[in-house]
Amino acid sequence: MTDHDPELGTGYAAAKFGSRTTTPKILAIYAGIGGYRAPDQPLRLNRGTATALRDAGYTMVRVRHRFRTHDISLARYLHTHRT
Repeated sequence: MTDHDPELGTGYAAAKFGSRTTTPKILAIYAGIGGYRAPDQPLRLNRGTATALRDAGYTMVRVRHRFRTHDISLARYLHTHRT
């Protein structure tokens, strides 16, 4: 099994949360000048949600996993780089 599997998540998720299948709850989304704000609906961090948020112009999310809060870069989570 490789670190990167589109169906299960990314190697970053495995390293950060201990499992590639973990989908932590998104507490807030970050868009730059406006700062962090709560999402309009409950969201879980997974590859599809991360892609949709990044495409909508968001750059980071704040998630809760195992009683801890983490700020996650969507680009790093998805293993992409801006060009």
